[in-house]
Amino acid sequence: MKKKCLLLLSLLLIGCANKDITKEIKIICPTGAPALAFYNYALNDSFETNSVPDNITSLMTNKSPYTVAVIDTVSGMELIRNGAPYKIAANITFGNYYIVQTGNDDDRIMNLGDTVLLFGKNKTPDYLFKYLYPELYSSVRWVDSVTNIKEELLNPTVPFDYAFIAEPAMSTINKANIVEYKNIQSEFNNKSGLDLVQASIFIKNNLDEEIAKEFLLTIKNNISSCLLDPTLIANGLDQLSNPTSIASIYGVSSAIAKKLIQNNNRVGLGYKDAIENKTAIDNLLTIFGKETSNEKDYF
Repeated sequence: MKKKCLLLLSLLLIGCANKDITKEIKIICPTGAPALAFYNYALNDSFETNSVPDNITSLMTNKSPYTVAVIDTVSGMELIRNGAPYKIAANITFGNYYIVQTGNDDDRIMNLGDTVLLFGKNKTPDYLFKYLYPELYSSVRWVDSVTNIKEELLNPTVPFDYAFIAEPAMSTINKANIVEYKNIQSEFNNKSGLDLVQASIFIKNNLDEEIAKEFLLTIKNNISSCLLDPTLIANGLDQLSNPTSIASIYGVSSAIAKKLIQNNNRVGLGYKDAIENKTAIDNLLTIFGKETSNEKDYF
């Protein structure tokens, strides 16, 4: 009898360990830097990306099938404040914003009257630009996404002088006149004394806690591994044999993704449990004129 009980217990434990968490996890994530955290999910049907941030925030509702959403930290915290059924779980990017110049500005100095292309209205890029360059905010021309920024830099519909862009999109533009003008992470740190907490993972309230913890640990380990060995990120993306598919899902080729990690991690990839980084999150919210967070907002 004792042996039968031990056998039954072993089978139950094996069953729990082998539980397919992908049946309960469904991920929506922006293309670009945050998506690179999911380099091992290239062939996973539970992982989807979208190039327009507003499309993701609009999906963070009670009826949403997405149990994991990745979006900029400030937008996600505001959604929670307004009743979105999610909690912030982890921060996974810590700054990959830049301003590039197009060569159209004669004095090569971004000032009033120069046109600046910006994406992410009412999101972190918007708040950052307004915080850093309040006197130039009237010079902004809006587009929907960083993909639109890239398209305009490659084939402008109307001339402009500067553009706010993110890596890895910036490194996919090969035009001699498009050069880096400002490193937004450095500009923000110089003015505020703080580091950026850019994109975060938000867990839906109805996701099983143990499954969520297992998932987060996997992402944490994957990020740590690829920062030590950038070849892993290229290998992960290359599970998709079609380069067009890689670019459409991740916003960048596997070779450039690897190069950006090797080049001082220009995509700002990393991992911090959000609750342990609450002070930094609250500091960011305060600078942008938002309400600070409550512990109940955290996974």
